[in-house]
Amino acid sequence: MSLANSREFGMPSPHDRPVLLTTTASDHEAASLEALLAAEGILAVRAGSYTSSFQAEAPGRVEVLVPSKQLDAAKRLLAEIKTSGAQVDWSQVDLGEPDE
Repeated sequence: MSLANSREFGMPSPHDRPVLLTTTASDHEAASLEALLAAEGILAVRAGSYTSSFQAEAPGRVEVLVPSKQLDAAKRLLAEIKTSGAQVDWSQVDLGEPDE
């Protein structure tokens, strides 16, 4: 099958195929990252979110996948997110009162 025909059948081109950006410990974390990437125009999808909350010997992980052509931009954004998160002075953040 030619590359042109593969697109007609919904198969991604080599530049659009999903590749792993990162893994997270929870679906919540992966969903947050997916939203941040989307805000920057980077398509992201989560894989493994249904099994991430199972209680087992080995905890599940959620993969965040992006199109291969957007991988470099996604890696740069992920690095920025990690850097800015490390700069938060949590002693200055009001988290409210704890729930009882």
